[in-house]
Amino acid sequence: MSRKYFQITDKSCAEEGVSNISELWAKVKSQYDGLCFETKCEFKVEKGENDDEVMTMIASTDDEDRHGDVVVQDFDLKWYKKNPVVLDSHNYDSIEHIIGKMKNIRIEEGKLKGDVVFAEMNPKGILAKALAKAGFLNASSIGFIPMEFDEKDFNKITKSELLEISMVSVPANARALFEKIAEETKKDIEVAEEEIKPETSIETVVETTLKIDKQKFILNSIAQALRDMNKSNMYSQREKALKAIRTL
Repeated sequence: MSRKYFQITDKSCAEEGVSNISELWAKVKSQYDGLCFETKCEFKVEKGENDDEVMTMIASTDDEDRHGDVVVQDFDLKWYKKNPVVLDSHNYDSIEHIIGKMKNIRIEEGKLKGDVVFAEMNPKGILAKALAKAGFLNASSIGFIPMEFDEKDFNKITKSELLEISMVSVPANARALFEKIAEETKKDIEVAEEEIKPETSIETVVETTLKIDKQKFILNSIAQALRDMNKSNMYSQREKALKAIRTL
């Protein structure tokens, strides 16, 4: 049985021996039901008409990603509206992976938006809601069928059919996560370096320097795991990266 979706990463075209996303889809569509790609998502909690919480989610935008692909936010939503599930990491083989549903799915200001109702009768739904509200859940992935491509830029998908929306812990294009962590760590290092004043004790200098060196070492470990990632070892390399992240 084939996988549900073909995961687009910055290595996909090279690994499949094609030059753009249009050629990639033509090659893999006989084996896969659609494509999927990860994006940073945003949640905004507001009060509804009955004073209940409404969590609005930005699931996708038409911003160019790090490897030059663009998915224009022009989706055929007809079939998704009939079954507007929010899944755990594209797991569709059991109802236990349904962590919520999407209400009022729409394209607004060039963004795919919807109001998420988490399935609180499912422990996974409760966990997902808590992580989203606390700011720990920041990555989503959409499964879709590309329908039209730009006539001049075959890495630009101009129309698609939306199949489902998933919440994911670590994007398949994990370099995005690494860049975010690296940037945040860089800021921490800059703050730490600013704290080392001329009158600072040698013990503080040594402690701060060791902290900075440890962070650099961990980030290098994460970067190496991501550089070595491919289809055959994706899960083991993710585990290495996650293990390194937990030590930060």
